[in-house]
This record gives sequence, structure tokens and C-alpha cells, in this order.
Amino acid sequence: MIDQPIPLSPNGQRRREVILAAALRQAGRRRRRRQLTRATIICAALATALPFLLPLMRPRRPAPSVVCVLPEPRRAIGGIVITRIQTEPGIADRLSIPPVPPHWHRLSDDELLRQLQAAGRPAALASIQGHEMLLFHHERVPNN
Repeated sequence: MIDQPIPLSPNGQRRREVILAAALRQAGRRRRRRQLTRATIICAALATALPFLLPLMRPRRPAPSVVCVLPEPRRAIGGIVITRIQTEPGIADRLSIPPVPPHWHRLSDDELLRQLQAAGRPAALASIQGHEMLLFHHERVPNN
């Protein structure tokens, strides 16, 4: 069980109030110091990030519309017309022909030599100082 507090003398009561007031003042100082430390950290972070955030906060210009009024074409010497034509965005991607993947396959050394022999260009492979070379004649050899 909790014992009942012993009643204090008037001198002890005043001392208790003085101690309580000092403790409350100290707690207030610690609270203000913590708040000031947090505010300083936040201000430093904002000051550091502000130059990077300002360009992101600027309003963006809307993309120009596709429909526009063309200026009157200027006539140059010789009847050549010089003007600007605005096209819709992405038209080059839509109208371009997609690239065709290559249609080749890898031959082994023996298959290469057989294909060259069948084409009338017999050849040989030589390895000189770690470099492989294909040796052949420029003249066509007749098939027997």
C-alpha cells in the first residue's frame, strides 16, 4: 500500500514550492530548446532544398495546340516559297517503318569452309599469334 505523505512544516512547504517552481522553469527551458533545435533543422533543410524546389513549382507552359494559323508565305527570288508548317507531335514515330531484325545466323568454322567450297571459293582458316585469319584466292576455282 501507498503510505500517506507526512505533513510538512511551513518551512518545508515553502521549500517544496520553490523546488517545484525551479523544476517547472527548467522543464520550460528544455522544451523551448528542443523546439528551437527542431525549427533550426527545418529552416536549414528548407534553405538547402529551396533552390531545387523553386524551378519545380513554376507553372508549366501548356503545349502548343496542333491547330494554328499559318502566316502568309514569303516569296523569295525565283518563285520559291518559304514558310513554316507545324505538324502534330509524334507524327514521325507513327509514320516511320519499324526496323527489321537481321535475318542471319552464325556459322561454325567447318560450315563456313564448306559454304565457301560450294561457292567455288575454297579457303582455309589460319591462327597467327592468336589472331584467326581466313585465307583464300581472289580467282574463282572451277568445280570438278
